[in-house]
Amino acid sequence: IMVHRANYISPTDFGAGTDGSMAEDPEKQREQHQLNNRAVIAECDRLLWYEVRAPLLHHFLHELAVSQPSFSEGCQIAKAWVASQMFSSHLCDELVELLVAACFVTCKHKSKMLQSSFAVFLAFLELLGTHDWLRSALDIRSKKAGTEHDEESIQALRNTRGEIKVVSDMDPLAEFFSSSVFTHSRTPEKVVLKRLAALAMTALRSLSECS
Repeated sequence: IMVHRANYISPTDFGAGTDGSMAEDPEKQREQHQLNNRAVIAECDRLLWYEVRAPLLHHFLHELAVSQPSFSEGCQIAKAWVASQMFSSHLCDELVELLVAACFVTCKHKSKMLQSSFAVFLAFLELLGTHDWLRSALDIRSKKAGTEHDEESIQALRNTRGEIKVVSDMDPLAEFFSSSVFTHSRTPEKVVLKRLAALAMTALRSLSECS
């Protein structure tokens, strides 16, 4: 990653020719440098995800799947529901799995009630429909007490609008799903998020009445 960052071109590092004269078209050269810089940053983000962030997330989810047998089946049902509602392009699989994991992590006593995949799915719908995503990041850290800088950074996340933000021990700044490396959105925009929450509450009420 550091090697790629070293190729970053400063916006002020253009315009001069080899003989000290100005380039013929500095504006065009500036645009080309900006494109090159975005490509370098995107490659750094891609490497950061696949080499650092994704392994941390997958390790966390694997440990939960081993300790909670209902977790894996609950994730499958949750992802199937998201796909049936045509939201797969807005919520990546890892984000859905992390939200299901949050149902186990946020309330330790509640996890004892999530012994079936159906109970896990209901908890997932409840989380989607009741948490105030537009004003607050979901905090699933094992230790809520952090440094003053950490708390200020997390407080700043609460001002983020229209995104699902999940603060965890492995991702204290909720950056996992906001990387620019991905060509499609990995977290829903504000309008989609509102619709998703409304559908989750409707499904939760319907399933609760039938159970």
